[in-house]
Amino acid sequence: MSQPDPQNVSAYLSFEQVLEQFGDLIQDPERLSEGMEVRELLRQMPTRIEAGTEWFFLPKPWLDVWERWCYVDVVTCPLDDASIDIRRVERKNPSKITFSSLFCAHEDNQIMEQQLKFKWQNWQIKDGLREGVDFVFVTKVVLTRLLDNYGSTDSEPLLNFKRVGVEQDDGEVVCEVKLRKINFVAVPNKTRFKMRQPWFFFVPKSDSVAELEKKACRLLNYYLYSILKDKTLILHKCRLWRMPSTLIENVGAADKKFISFTHAEIEAFPIFGNEQQLRLKVDDLNFVDEDLFLLETQKDGKYVFSQKDGNSEESKSQIAA
Repeated sequence: MSQPDPQNVSAYLSFEQVLEQFGDLIQDPERLSEGMEVRELLRQMPTRIEAGTEWFFLPKPWLDVWERWCYVDVVTCPLDDASIDIRRVERKNPSKITFSSLFCAHEDNQIMEQQLKFKWQNWQIKDGLREGVDFVFVTKVVLTRLLDNYGSTDSEPLLNFKRVGVEQDDGEVVCEVKLRKINFVAVPNKTRFKMRQPWFFFVPKSDSVAELEKKACRLLNYYLYSILKDKTLILHKCRLWRMPSTLIENVGAADKKFISFTHAEIEAFPIFGNEQQLRLKVDDLNFVDEDLFLLETQKDGKYVFSQKDGNSEESKSQIAA
């Protein structure tokens, strides 16, 4: 993880030195004081990510403008480099912080996570953005300090625009920048959920299959309650089946089977099983963004679907090596 550290120089000017040497340049000493304070907060950020710690997106172009506005470039200017003319630098107020420009716009068929601790999972970063170029990760202390002074054009930035440190299988702890997209249709669709197109949500790839099931069930309840305005049913269980994009045409057939039978085989791969399988990570599942998941609810307290014979060997390959 890269950090927005100052230039790697052997010495920095103190507050008094800056005022003494560049008094004609420093139009607002309070901005200089802010720059030096936040620069010190940046310097104190941990150099390693710990599991469970929160790291917050900050647009790098905004940070660059802020550094010039608060004279950070003056503070970090190498004392022996005459080629740098800091008096020619344009200094303008960075204005409010806009985070949403880093993220994909929400779509009409996206189910939004409502729980406060998971709201950041509603925001998928745009493709092609680079840490250290387009954004940096900062601590809550740093971002809170900047938000207090400049505000944001987006609502609830401390809840929405962050990532959490997770430990990988090899012991390394990272921030998962990119989330996984889960497209789904719930059954029975024709008689209850009435989805005219697949809906989707995002999930960290470090989540377990058990956590994925819980989230899918919770969001499906939100869909019933808030979108369909159906308050007659609360779902407590559901199962996930992965249907490759090549088999999407079978969704309608599976829905008809659910409505008509108490037991039926379908051409799909189960994403559930024993305790060991439920502990698998989303990243262990072999799927692409175009694949579709069936969310199977219970019928009269029981599940209807089983895997069609002939797919059992292939289903074993759904767990990535």
